[in-house]
Amino acid sequence: MRPLTASQIKRGVQTTMKRVDTTRKKSIAIIGTRTLSRSYSKCVSNIVDDLLNRSYLLSSGGAVGTDQFVIEHLLRNGYSNKCTVFSAWKYYKCFPKTIQAMMKQFKEYGGKIQWGLCGEGANYSIARVALLERNVRLVKACYGVVAFIDKNSRGSIFTIKQAIKQKKKVVVCPIDCDLPKINDIVWRRIKCKGPWAGSYVAKSIYEAN
Repeated sequence: MRPLTASQIKRGVQTTMKRVDTTRKKSIAIIGTRTLSRSYSKCVSNIVDDLLNRSYLLSSGGAVGTDQFVIEHLLRNGYSNKCTVFSAWKYYKCFPKTIQAMMKQFKEYGGKIQWGLCGEGANYSIARVALLERNVRLVKACYGVVAFIDKNSRGSIFTIKQAIKQKKKVVVCPIDCDLPKINDIVWRRIKCKGPWAGSYVAKSIYEAN
């Protein structure tokens, strides 16, 4: 079977969005860099627990790094049914090999997966479009975004910008990097202890003043 073209993926996203869970107002997306050190997995887990304690549902992108730490924590604590993964891929074997078994287990234990349209053998440009469209679907389906970013977080920065464009709540946890520069947005440090210490919330310059 020939790989889908970029235009076919974009058209297919519109159909896929019709199947997105309608609980979007209570869903928070936790995303971030693929290169996040495992030493930060506890930080991710603490934020997951805090959001679940506040009765939010969760969503993520099914990648290695930050997304992986979210799913691992949900599996360990029996909360897979509280999360939806938005995938760029059509099936399990398109996920990175290191997390394929984890994603199958996530689904078996009640997790939801919104499958994408990119299959095996897709070239770089097709895969890139599928990943970006995955991020757009994730943002549309959530109430807010929490992002762990580092200097390599181009995909996460794209998602942050999409969320701000759609007037969603955005919190960033920077890991040894500058905060993203976005027109008409300032970052306000969250003044609290606990899981949100060291994070920043996006504010419109008009709202901030």
